Amino acid sequence: MYKQSTPVPPMHSFNKYCILYTSIMLCLFSMPSFVSGIENKEEQSWLIKTFGNTLEMPDGKTISPEELEGKMLALYFSGYGCSWCHRFTPRLISFRNSLQRKGVPFEVIFVSEDGDSAKMAMHIREEQLPFPAIPYGSIKRIKLIKNKVRPGIPVLEVIGKDGKVIVKDGRFHVEREHILAYVSWRYGLPNISDYVMYFVPQPSSLRYPGGAKEFCRKLARLAILCLVVTYAVKGIRHLFQLYTSRRKPCANE
Repeated sequence: MYKQSTPVPPMHSFNKYCILYTSIMLCLFSMPSFVSGIENKEEQSWLIKTFGNTLEMPDGKTISPEELEGKMLALYFSGYGCSWCHRFTPRLISFRNSLQRKGVPFEVIFVSEDGDSAKMAMHIREEQLPFPAIPYGSIKRIKLIKNKVRPGIPVLEVIGKDGKVIVKDGRFHVEREHILAYVSWRYGLPNISDYVMYFVPQPSSLRYPGGAKEFCRKLARLAILCLVVTYAVKGIRHLFQLYTSRRKPCANE
């Protein structure tokens, strides 16, 4: 009698097992790179997320936005065909250069609202803009233009070191206060031009942007600061008088 042989599985089932095994191994090998890609996206700083991977310098070189880490930034929305921009740009350049000469961590980023990249290049060349600029074809430039405080140009949006907006439009601060504007932005104090814009009748687009509530809040903060400084000066003066009175010789001696 012959023993019954074990049935041989058909070839097509063997191929299925090979394909399944190969697919599982590929998934296992590709999983670490996929996870690391997610981690890299999460590790990106707010500068990369806001401005993209590169910024263009006037000399044609590119830098990473992360080189501006720790600085107060001002987004300058401008276009070559705007007469108000032509008037304000030299003042902004002088403001920025004055701060940088004093070692202040401040930089302006140019956000072009020109018609095309050629006009943007002509704008940078003829106005001699020293600022890093977001590339014209970057989607980040379009998003920033859509999210700015108001339509029209010029607009100077000031951003703190953590990426939060400090001032929605600081153009009038720079024009009327120059370097004092940075001090107000840095310490959250009311700007002198805000008082002018609030009390002097002007077009609605130029009124104090925060409204009466924001104005009163800043005024209260300024009053508290004045009180603290006043009592600190009085205390120092009293201590100095006490010290000098003890140093004087007595009349009986």
